[in-house]
Amino acid sequence: MKETFSVDQNLTFKEWYSATLFFSLFTKFVHYFFIFFTLMSILRLYLDIHEFSGSWNLLHVLSFFLPMAIFIFVVAVILFIICLSIYKLMPHLFQNISYEFSNWGIERNGGKTEFSKPWNEISKFKESRLFILIFPKTLDFHIIQKTQFESINELNNFRNFLKEKTNS
Repeated sequence: MKETFSVDQNLTFKEWYSATLFFSLFTKFVHYFFIFFTLMSILRLYLDIHEFSGSWNLLHVLSFFLPMAIFIFVVAVILFIICLSIYKLMPHLFQNISYEFSNWGIERNGGKTEFSKPWNEISKFKESRLFILIFPKTLDFHIIQKTQFESINELNNFRNFLKEKTNS
């Protein structure tokens, strides 16, 4: 297995927004909120069915989950506005970025931003269809585009390297 990996990338707004949405799904607050909201919706549905027995239909059932759908839409729109603002105001965070992964840790170079963390300050990584998100122990994440790897074999080696270094 390789001892170091270099990844050069430029993120588009669509990639940045997609990764941010993906990241948002993994926060504990969002998980707890959806569990609570789902349980409350089911409880409300159960109580209404018993109160109005025989008078409910599929539309009635779906109306209980409409507030959650509206909430998801509002969060996505707010996140879109925030991401667009960051992307337009700070393009140096997304263009001409270089990551170096070594046995010591991670180094990020690009524009006006520098970042370096040893592996003991990296808590985990998550993988989506298009990205690998690397999470330092702070509320932050770093996006690595899978398209930047030359082959599937190199991507698999990188994934194994991350598993070894983050104990995931």
